[in-house]
Order: sequence, then structure tokens, then C-alpha cells
Amino acid sequence: MLCDFPSELLAHSPDELWSERFLPTPVLNLLEGFSSMPDIEPWVLSFSRERAVSGCLWGRVRVRVVRVPKGTGLSTGYFLRIPIVRAVVRRLEPDIVHGQGVEAGYAWLAVNQPRPAIITLHGVLGFTAQLRTGGVYPRLARAIQWVTMKRATDVIAISEAVARWIRGHSKARAHLLPNPVHPSFYSLPPTSEPEFDFLYVGRICPEKGLMDAIEALRELDRRGLPVKLGVVGRESGHGGYLRRCAQVASALQRSSVTFLGPQPTLLPLRRARALILPSYGESFSMAAAEASAAGRPVVAYKTGGVPSVVIHERTGLLVEPGDIRALADAMGTLVLNSALAHSLGREARKRAAAWHRDRVCQLTIELYRELIFRRSRESQRAPVTDAYSRGL
Repeated sequence: MLCDFPSELLAHSPDELWSERFLPTPVLNLLEGFSSMPDIEPWVLSFSRERAVSGCLWGRVRVRVVRVPKGTGLSTGYFLRIPIVRAVVRRLEPDIVHGQGVEAGYAWLAVNQPRPAIITLHGVLGFTAQLRTGGVYPRLARAIQWVTMKRATDVIAISEAVARWIRGHSKARAHLLPNPVHPSFYSLPPTSEPEFDFLYVGRICPEKGLMDAIEALRELDRRGLPVKLGVVGRESGHGGYLRRCAQVASALQRSSVTFLGPQPTLLPLRRARALILPSYGESFSMAAAEASAAGRPVVAYKTGGVPSVVIHERTGLLVEPGDIRALADAMGTLVLNSALAHSLGREARKRAAAWHRDRVCQLTIELYRELIFRRSRESQRAPVTDAYSRGL
């Protein structure tokens, strides 16, 4: 597995994944699931500008984090990291290499080594990741993404929207497979007296739309309906966006916004009635999937991969991006109609069974086997040559 990995995690017990410092991610959920499966031996290769470390997680997942200078990343197109990946692959000879991430990184490294490879798109630059197109680095990142997709043969799409993008931009096979959700969310009990009517979870930046949620609260405030919003996350980027959000929130008369800072999603979900997701760019939305598994309905913008997670009027309510009045109407509906909120939450939890970590891990293993078998058949038909001599 080629992926971002928090090197400090190896100094802590697996239980501390749920601490304030380490938040479960799709990749960590997948690796934790793999650790209990006897028919796979997971290895992780990651890069860090801070320190090198090696170790074992959950008793079976072997991890190596390689320290690299600052100039080996996007600024050099990751070319200086390719020899490291090839050397490790040559030594381990894995059956398959899985590159995880937005495509200006580990996916690019995965398609530049000689073993069978598959990549997972967690964000598509310029489509769901909403990367600015101006500037040297954004252009370079998109160029690397373009080349990566030209070289890729098999790509995991975490939503229908990403699958459609793959089919329109690459000849690679698109395999629809959602992100895995940790089992802990499925056992979260419903709350009869929530502290928050809605919970916002995510980076605090314009593309995630926190200001839209606060503007919707202001609209409901004018209508005389008090709404309580909890905000989980840290500010991303510069420009004082968080300060502006706080200023608008402080002017509310009946409603309130509580900024909780970054913390594990599971903890504040215990105290919330529903999730608000006014994001302008999502390829899947782990926050919506985790809230659904916890039996909380989701109010969200109908954008990117969100409709693969939230079914309108069945597991939540979807509105067009940027429509503040419609967003306020949807939020007000759930606040005033608790029976509807509970019904949507029940259906959301049922639908979320498709994203349970153990199920997704098993499907991923089956996909690995399919790709390994197919590559084996292809190599038997092809002339025997050294992979490196072919420039792979």
C-alpha cells in the first residue's frame, strides 16, 4: 500500500486511533480490516519530511515511513521518490501495489513501478477536489494526474461520480468500491435530547461551505426558528475564513454556533440530531457516510459523489449547491419534524451497511485476486522481458 501514513501512530496503541490526535481515515480503516484477515500480508510504504520510522500496527500491518527532503514532492513531480518505491517493490515482490490518494502523489508512484497496480481516487483535481487552476503547483498537479490516468489500468472509484469521470478521462477499468466506515459508528445509539440540531464536520474553508450553513441558520433565525450548530474541524488555508464565519455566527439572535475544533467525529455525533454538509466538492464524503452509519440523517448539497451516499428524501435531504433558502428549508424541516428525522436516520443506517469496513475489505481482497489472476494470464501470453527494460 502506497499512502500517507502518520508516522507518530506507530508510537501509540491501536486504541488511540480514536484519540484527539489520530482520526480514522479510509486507508487506516482498510488496513485495520486487513490486519484480521489471514489471507493477506499488508505492507505500507509512506513518505515524510519529518522523520523515518518502521514498525508494525495491529500486529500484522508492517509500515515503513521514509524521510525525504522537501524538494522531492510535487515541486519535482515526485520523480526522486520513484527509485525508492521501485527498490522496495523489487525487494518485497508484492502481488499487487495499491496507490491511495489524490492523484498528484501515491497513485502516480503506484503506476511507475513494475508490479501489478491499482489506484484509488480519493479526489479528482479540478472536479471533486476543487483545486484552483491558477499557479504553478496546481497546473503541475493536474498534469501528473493526467499522466497517471493515462498509465493506470485499474482504478477504484469511491462513487458513481468519480466512476463517470474515470470513464471519460481514461481507458482504465473503473471498479466501483466505496470507502470503508469504521464499525464503531454502527453501534452509536440514537439521542433523544441532542445538544446540536446539526453537526458540521470538515475543513473550514470556502469550498466546504460552512458559511452557507451559517447563512441558512440566519435565514431560520429571521423566521423565528432557533437552531443549534456544532462545528468540528480546523481552518484550512489563509484569508480569515473562520473569523468571518464566527462574526456572522455571533450576530444570530436565537440560533447558536459552537466551534468545537478538530476532534474525532464519533464523539460529537453522539450529541447531534443530523449532519449538515454544504460542500461544493466531494468525491464520496466520509462525514456523510459515518453520520449515516450512526443513524443520523444528512442535509447536503447535491454535488460530486454525495448522491452516492445520501438518497434524497430517503436517508437525508439534498439541495442545489449555493441555494441558501433551500438549505434553510431542509434544515428547518428536520428540526420541526422529528419523526421524519428519525425515519431518515433509520434508513441511513440500513444503507450504510454497504460501507461497513469488513464488507469493503472483503470486496477489496476479491478485487486484488481478480487483478492478480488476470495479470498472471496476460503475462503467460506475453513474451518474457524485464519490466525495467520496458521503462515501467
